[in-house]
Amino acid sequence: MDQKSYELLQTSIVQGADGLGRYLKKILSKPILLVAGNGREFYPERIPVAESIRKILCHMPSFQDEQYYYMHDRRLLVLQTSLPQEELRLFLFISRTTEDEIDGLVQKVKPVRLALSYFLRSQIDLGQEVRRVTDQILTKAFASTASRTCCTRTASTSM
Repeated sequence: MDQKSYELLQTSIVQGADGLGRYLKKILSKPILLVAGNGREFYPERIPVAESIRKILCHMPSFQDEQYYYMHDRRLLVLQTSLPQEELRLFLFISRTTEDEIDGLVQKVKPVRLALSYFLRSQIDLGQEVRRVTDQILTKAFASTASRTCCTRTASTSM
């Protein structure tokens, strides 16, 4: 792993999508979006994406991480980082891109790929932790409701 990839991995760990997005926007000198395959935007905002981006996601052909998708009419370059075993993809949308700039932009993104993969993996881990905690909370809530109901019934039947 080269030094830049290591530094960007650290950025991903400490600052998440915001740090990676700021870095990418700076080195690419283009407006960017980081969007999950399910339509959730991670950079610049953490919101569901606009309908226009959702349509692109729906109609975009499948491609590999080493490849790219370019929409000439929109001047939009799309790169992806995926975790195939998890069936997850993170897309980097780079706006205002001409065909002549594509190779240079792809090269600039290469050192960031490991950090993007780490970020995507961390989202899986975060989701699993949220589900685990939610399950614990619900289990405790229903267990205490059940015990109160049981106790209420017992108290009311003894009268």
